[in-house]
Amino acid sequence: MYKMIYASTQGSDHIKHNMPCEDFGLVHETDLCSVFAVADGHGDSNCPRSQFGSETACRIAVAEMEKFCEDIGNNEWDSRLLTEGKDSEGLVRQLVTSIVAKWVKTVNEDLISAPLTETEKAGCGRYLERYEKGERLEHIYGTTLIAALLSESYLLLIQQGDGRCVVFDRKGTVSQPIPWDDRCFANVTTSLCDEDAIQSFRYCLIDLDKNGVIACMAGSDGVEDSFPSMDMMHVFYRDLLIYAAENGTEALNEYLAENLPEFSRKGSGDDVTICGIIDPELIAGCIPAFQHDNEIIERENALRGLRERLQSMSGMGKLEALKKHYDEALESISEAERSLEEAVNTLDSYNEDLRCMNQDETDGLENLKIWIRLFDSIFPGNRKAAFEKKVMELNEKKELAEQKLEQSRKALIPIEEEYYGYLTKKEELELKIEEAEQSLDELREAGEYAP
Repeated sequence: MYKMIYASTQGSDHIKHNMPCEDFGLVHETDLCSVFAVADGHGDSNCPRSQFGSETACRIAVAEMEKFCEDIGNNEWDSRLLTEGKDSEGLVRQLVTSIVAKWVKTVNEDLISAPLTETEKAGCGRYLERYEKGERLEHIYGTTLIAALLSESYLLLIQQGDGRCVVFDRKGTVSQPIPWDDRCFANVTTSLCDEDAIQSFRYCLIDLDKNGVIACMAGSDGVEDSFPSMDMMHVFYRDLLIYAAENGTEALNEYLAENLPEFSRKGSGDDVTICGIIDPELIAGCIPAFQHDNEIIERENALRGLRERLQSMSGMGKLEALKKHYDEALESISEAERSLEEAVNTLDSYNEDLRCMNQDETDGLENLKIWIRLFDSIFPGNRKAAFEKKVMELNEKKELAEQKLEQSRKALIPIEEEYYGYLTKKEELELKIEEAEQSLDELREAGEYAP
């Protein structure tokens, strides 16, 4: 049995800036149908009465959709409505035309009975001149609208502007069947106050005999803007449906009323309104499918996060910088080792020559004369003392080369640790990605869960 879901809260940013809640939601049940409407008034000082506009839109939409259902039933037009073609489109277009016309009439009557105050005019900026001329007056009440009508044989969805409407079939598969208007992006949206509102209304009809529905839920854009992706928004709605199946719709409504303020604060900061028509008994059979799908998305998000971290590690140049620093440190050690080797070899050569000189002095050999003539040209004065001084200088050079080598080796230690530590982290991250990919593939291959 279908039950109604409804919750709405003032956005945390609206509270902070002393702005009213411009969302409105309404649910309604009769013996023939269940109907809901969600409207989001434009948070813009140029639309100072969008709060009234959103409430009026919901009330008119619900009343007109109930009347529509009665007319379809009384005239036995279900088959006409569900047969794709001009008849079906014409019937829906009449409904939309009636909603827009009555909304325009109502907001204009409100403006006649209560003209804009000076305070309201002060915020209208560039639109005030047009308002004063009687142009685009409906813009003062600008709002979006999503509405749903569930009868025994069909689900009718209509939409003008942003916000999202999700539908879950009997297998638990989620879709957004209302065609999207590409003119809605970021903070830009089409509106009930647009001159082409009737022509640009989108709609969707679902034949329940062919495509069973277990839940239909709609939220103002404060819901979708709280998530980084549509998949995460779908996770949110699945969790709500699981909660309803396990605890009942009244409990879900209480849960939403209690938690939506914090949801807004942590998410979009905007007003948030959620309405829905759900069958908790049928949803209960889809809980394994919902949990399975949510787990896939959570793992996909985790994997995406790991890949982004790896891309960041590889793409920001840090690894290349560490590698360059490490190579430079190694080259510094190699240069110090070469300098030390050269100093040692030169010193050994001079020590050997000094030893030979001392030996030659002792032996009085002829080649001593050669050494004397050589050192007369290089080291005038005390030949042996000059040679010994050179040896001392070479010893000092050797010691400096040893010190430099030791310093280079010590300097390498933290550089090497950082470089190989970063490499290790990268390798660990690559391993985590591989494991996450394998785990995700296994989950996807686990099979579908059909109620």
